[in-house]
Amino acid sequence: MKKILGIIILNILLSNVSFANENNKYENLYNRAEKAKGKEILMIMAELNYEMLEQNELMQNCLSEYDLYNNTEGKFCTTFMFNKDIGNEDKLFSVAIALGPEVEKVRETYSDNNNPPEWVKSFAEYYNRNMELLEKWSNLNVKLKKAYSD
Repeated sequence: MKKILGIIILNILLSNVSFANENNKYENLYNRAEKAKGKEILMIMAELNYEMLEQNELMQNCLSEYDLYNNTEGKFCTTFMFNKDIGNEDKLFSVAIALGPEVEKVRETYSDNNNPPEWVKSFAEYYNRNMELLEKWSNLNVKLKKAYSD
């Protein structure tokens, strides 16, 4: 019995640590985004891409749970709501907003260039991918709001 109790307590402690690390991850990403210049923007946009993909997948899984079971109490929906409650959605958007001025500088600098450097081509791909993910995010949010208001 003591072993089972010990395992349960250890799991609870470790799960709290993982949520704290995720929270710090977004804050660290934001801090880096505020100071980013040039090629460093590319790395942060790649990380932002990954995080947005992860959140979109979570939202899609929550919608699938809702469609299957007609409730929002499943594993994915609970995780999604927890992320929303601790502000992860807002933190990801704040990273994108912090990158905004530098993104504009890069776009203005290379907009007329017919042969931009390779990193600028990658930058454009990540930027376009982020815009697609943002649109998907927005559509999923509309569907989830409807599911949660039912």
